[in-house]
Amino acid sequence: MSDVTIFAPSPILTVTVENSGDADEIHIHAGGQGVWQARMLRRLGVSVTMCCSLAGEAGQVIRHLLEDDGVTVVGIERPGRASAYVQDRRGGERAEIGTEVGDPLARHELLRHPRGRVINVNVPNTVESRGMVEADLAPFGIVQTTLTQQDEHHVRLAVEDLPREPVPGSDATLLADGWITVTGLDPVSHVPLGIVAEVGAG
Repeated sequence: MSDVTIFAPSPILTVTVENSGDADEIHIHAGGQGVWQARMLRRLGVSVTMCCSLAGEAGQVIRHLLEDDGVTVVGIERPGRASAYVQDRRGGERAEIGTEVGDPLARHELLRHPRGRVINVNVPNTVESRGMVEADLAPFGIVQTTLTQQDEHHVRLAVEDLPREPVPGSDATLLADGWITVTGLDPVSHVPLGIVAEVGAG
């Protein structure tokens, strides 16, 4: 596992043209705030994992550039265009030759559900996932948390693995097999009980 994980939704492919004596130099890099942070951390000897989306041809190039810098890439490849730009710096200033804003992250079907819908997402602790799948909740969790001690100033919890075997097809089983699992849940909402009078009533 890396020392640091950076979430960079849409890294940028940068292409710059500069002068080098009598010849032109063309530099190709992955850019964006998250990429720059990852690059600085690598120079300090810190291992870095970057979670990002990679679109189109530019996304494939960005993956290779990041990996060449020693960054572990956990990327979701998607159709469309990634953000990119080409700049000419031979005149001493940055002159934009071309800019591709890139396609926005598509609205997932899950986001079209009514406001207030609860979504449970589990991500495997692996470099690459096998993909995303909708799954039923396992009837029991993988671990159990128990309150073992409490007083006025603190509580103490104990966490232990459960001996139960995961149910086939459940989120626990699919997660163990390397899948990102998504489960829609009915939200918990407030239900008045009428035990205490409302403030200001009467």
